[in-house]
Amino acid sequence: MNTDTREGGNGWRGDATAAVCLFVVVTAFAAWYLITQVPSVGYAYRLSTEHFAAAAMYGSGAGYFNPDRAQVPGLDDFLNERTNTFTLSGPVPENARLPLSWFHHDHAYLMHAVALAWRVFGVSWTVFRLVIALLAGCLAVTAFGVLRLAAGRGVSAVFALVFMVSPAALTVMPNIRDFAKAPFILAACGLCYVLAVRPLGNRARAGMAVAMGLLIGLGVGFRSDVLVCVPPALIALACSTGGTGSWRAWGRSRGIAVALCCFVLAAFGAPILFNSAPNDTASAAHDIICGLSTESDTFLGVEPASYERVYYFWDGFAHAIANSYAHRVLGVQGPVPYNSPASGDAQEAYVLQTFCHFPGDIVARAYASGLRILGGGFARVEEFRAERTPYGYPDNAFIDGIAPLYRMLAFPLEQFKIALMVLALGLLAARSPRAGFAALLLGLYFTGYACLQFHLRHYFHLTLFTLWPAALLLQSGIDASRRLRAGQALPAPLPYAQRFALFTVTAALLVAAPLWLGRAVQAMHVGATLNAAESAALQPLATIAVPEGDRVLHRLEQPLDAPPLFEGDQVWEVQGDYLAVELVGSEQPRVARISYDSETPFNDFSHEVVIPPLNPGGTVRYFFPVYQSLHHSVAGEPNPTPGFDGRWGLSRFAGIALAADADDGFRGLYRVENTAPFPLFYNFVSSSDNAGFRYWQDIDVWREP
Repeated sequence: MNTDTREGGNGWRGDATAAVCLFVVVTAFAAWYLITQVPSVGYAYRLSTEHFAAAAMYGSGAGYFNPDRAQVPGLDDFLNERTNTFTLSGPVPENARLPLSWFHHDHAYLMHAVALAWRVFGVSWTVFRLVIALLAGCLAVTAFGVLRLAAGRGVSAVFALVFMVSPAALTVMPNIRDFAKAPFILAACGLCYVLAVRPLGNRARAGMAVAMGLLIGLGVGFRSDVLVCVPPALIALACSTGGTGSWRAWGRSRGIAVALCCFVLAAFGAPILFNSAPNDTASAAHDIICGLSTESDTFLGVEPASYERVYYFWDGFAHAIANSYAHRVLGVQGPVPYNSPASGDAQEAYVLQTFCHFPGDIVARAYASGLRILGGGFARVEEFRAERTPYGYPDNAFIDGIAPLYRMLAFPLEQFKIALMVLALGLLAARSPRAGFAALLLGLYFTGYACLQFHLRHYFHLTLFTLWPAALLLQSGIDASRRLRAGQALPAPLPYAQRFALFTVTAALLVAAPLWLGRAVQAMHVGATLNAAESAALQPLATIAVPEGDRVLHRLEQPLDAPPLFEGDQVWEVQGDYLAVELVGSEQPRVARISYDSETPFNDFSHEVVIPPLNPGGTVRYFFPVYQSLHHSVAGEPNPTPGFDGRWGLSRFAGIALAADADDGFRGLYRVENTAPFPLFYNFVSSSDNAGFRYWQDIDVWREP
């Protein structure tokens, strides 16, 4: 990179001036957009606004506590945005002061930022929108700084504005919970790049370590997703160059220790002072289980294999998986309630074993995530509208107005995404191999982690990396043009070409090797599961064919024999079983429906599944899990967590439904007697001839999901 061009004539003062101007412009625009173009910042965006009740109490001068909304006049109307402002009419009774939840702890800084704004300016959704606008200004400055690492001041400012007014950014902007994390993650990524690439003196490195620790620690208090920045930050500190004396001997370790201390202080010290200790435990692994679902794979665009890991994207289903895994595999004897520490431990163990069982798919999903984000991801919002996903976003006239322009911009970025990325990284590596590899590895990591639960609200900020290579290439063209106009000779091409070629080959191997190795390991694990299925002892289950429209439900004559693990009502426990339906093999995938009779929607796991094609004309068995609850809900006690509207309740497996025109292929329903060889209850098809079995998921680079 041409350093003179990138830094500009006024050095850091020019950058600071541009950043301030960008902050003012974007903050003003965001305020206008949120106030005039967005009807709701709450339920329409699936944000749990009831959790801001504590902030409303603080803003009203009553203190920071979680109130019983039924005993505070006007509060429920305000939190549901039926009114724009809230005024506390009198003292809140002591019996209306409820404990703070895990949500308040996990978002301590976010909650208190809103609370403080309401305390100063009054409790209103207009002030709430202005808080988001300030966050938008901060994100614009952060985006400018990250782009500045690749391009000059003018290009970076323009591209930062393009990013901030993109459909992706504007769609998620009203959702403060997900929008607030973006400045912290992008800033941490930029600092990691600087640490990895630029030689730093002792003081500069120490300052970067402090800044990195505080930045990530503060970010975690806004959204726990910022924790993903910890591994690359530690690696960047360990690989940083420069410094003298003791820094060369053990200074990197000292820098890591300083960063960790600052992180712990910022992430955990202040929330304790805020009295936001959790009374429940929400595990990030819970979100990962949902993110491993077939629905997430569809958004990622990966080609299906002959199995489904998690066939239903649903919080209740994720809890059922972890609950069953805790008792079956981990040997937990006591209850495993929803959002409890025991549930969190089980979810983490389940996710770890899933990663070990399907390493090839995890790598493929990470690469698919990167391709989806880099392929004009900032313009792709239609698939996330309300009718497509439970975390969808409503229509917005302003976004619909600018979407055609962004689709025009996104089209070439989508069509040539790999070529642009190879060219940009190769050009960067030709100038500095260290910079090329740092950009490659950071790009793979930050765009890849979004595959853990691929949704716009989790990756919208990463669409900045769609513009980063374009900014670098544009700036390179501007630099070359300036040199030619000034009569200066361009650098000798041969050394650059050699480094470009060497980097490209090495990078290709670095990208391909984890995928090849992961698939080899995965094939062994999946093959062992197929072998266990072939020898599994099966108990026949009597069924009755019941027509249901264009389907035939093969309903159990008698419920599955599953004695409850614990006594009592509203017990968040499941009885996990593994079943197999025997069918005539097909050349085409078939859709079936797993059906339940449930007392509440939260544990109704009725859902469609895809039976992959295998052994046409022969016999196949399709294995799938069943999670039953044998406990009734308690009237008046809807949930174990404040603000959560799901009840557990009674739920029994009813049967499996097949298309009426293909029902003659049904041969029987069975129960696996010994589930020990199947620690992970995932859906898969098996036969005596598994020649057509697909052992892993593939990536289709060009197919739109």
